[in-house]
Amino acid sequence: MASPYQIVGYKNRGKTNLICRLIDVWSAKGQSVATIKHDAHQFEFDRKGSDTWLHRHSGASWSAITAENGTAVVYNQKEQLSHLISMAPSDAMIIVEGFKLEPYPKLVLVRSIEDIELIEELNSVTAAVLWPEIWERAELRTKLEVAMRLPVFELDDTERIADHIHSIIHS
Repeated sequence: MASPYQIVGYKNRGKTNLICRLIDVWSAKGQSVATIKHDAHQFEFDRKGSDTWLHRHSGASWSAITAENGTAVVYNQKEQLSHLISMAPSDAMIIVEGFKLEPYPKLVLVRSIEDIELIEELNSVTAAVLWPEIWERAELRTKLEVAMRLPVFELDDTERIADHIHSIIHS
């Protein structure tokens, strides 16, 4: 199994959008991709009033639904990232959204100057992706590339970002 790779950043930095674009790139090349997302809030698995919702709200601690187009399982406990990774398909690239403090290699999305502190605080950062307004600030790119020795990508440079992540996962 390949090592997972994390896409991290503060809220509303474009993590989900970037991951979807990366999945498009890798899928077009025939690569299987598995994703794991951390949600800092409570999420609702299914819509209110559906059968599985009724099961869970009646007290079921574990609920599953399966159909021709897929299967979903929900159980009422938080799960460790390492366990979720172990459940992913063995042939898939595993992309993790969030879980900032986990030890896996990661890319940080930077939308504002304040986001640079996140890069300095985290372990295992292998690259930064900059929003256009930050990309235009050459002194920040130099700080990241030279002082912090990080590859820096523009937000829309999906192919190069995908290549970087692929090289880290398969090194």
